Amino acid sequence: MFAYLHQPNINPVILPITESFAIRWYSMMYVVGFLLAYLFYKHYIKKGVIKMKLDEMGDILFVVILGVLIGGRLGYILFYNIGYYIHNPLEIFMVWRGGMSFHGGLIFSMLAAWIYTRIKKKNFFDIADIFLIPVPIGLFFGRWGNFVNGELWGNATDAPWGMIFNPKPEIGNPGPSLYSTSEAWVVALARKVGLPIQPGQTQINLPRHPSQIYEMLMEGLILFTIMFLVFKLVKNKPRGLMMSIFLGGYGIARFIGENFRQPDAQLGYLFGDWFTMGMLLSLPMILTGIIGIILAYKFNRRNELWGS
Repeated sequence: MFAYLHQPNINPVILPITESFAIRWYSMMYVVGFLLAYLFYKHYIKKGVIKMKLDEMGDILFVVILGVLIGGRLGYILFYNIGYYIHNPLEIFMVWRGGMSFHGGLIFSMLAAWIYTRIKKKNFFDIADIFLIPVPIGLFFGRWGNFVNGELWGNATDAPWGMIFNPKPEIGNPGPSLYSTSEAWVVALARKVGLPIQPGQTQINLPRHPSQIYEMLMEGLILFTIMFLVFKLVKNKPRGLMMSIFLGGYGIARFIGENFRQPDAQLGYLFGDWFTMGMLLSLPMILTGIIGIILAYKFNRRNELWGS
């Protein structure tokens, strides 16, 4: 009977190019997510389920991708580490060192889509309903990239699926901070899972919740399943319904996941010993999603992009 697991030894670097730049699994997961989203749109456009031209879909997808990449970086800087980047402004452009925020990517991608729809005289909610359906697929692969990188680990746990996360020198990841053996609960947990503490040892690396996997399943697999079932089974879907389900669903999944995830070291907990920045940013999404679903059915306006 095992008491804990070790994170699989997957090299985050696929192909080193220079000393500071390489093709990595994390960036490749973005490519896979965008590609699968494109194939999803293309399939349902050809079937007539989505009334949109392939060229127009490609234009919007390009705009959204720019919003995700730029917004994801700016969101991380503004929400999670503004003090550091004020003193190290050149590192804003060093994206290979990590630092992306989903909430920032969502805000900027939706802003980019809104500007596009204003210019093209399209309805923003019609576009958002369509384009948010496969987004959880990208989230699924993105969280897998986090897992490979050994980042966004969870809090210590004695669950049998708890994992030991080690440093990833290939990407400059020092690994999780160690726990002090002077604390009674640390010693008790180590004994419970079978981790030896040597005489004179002052710190120890404990098993942690694989919170990346939790979020991969909740934000990715479960949310996409819900979105896809509504997309396929609900007839006469009102304008704004799919967008609202995504916002509320992601907000709930992320809020739950944050309970197991260790907060960013530079921020810690915002309130008490459990409320994180991720929770704070997810609350407006949950509220917007609930209100959006109610209003979508209240006004009951048809999305002009739904086909047969």
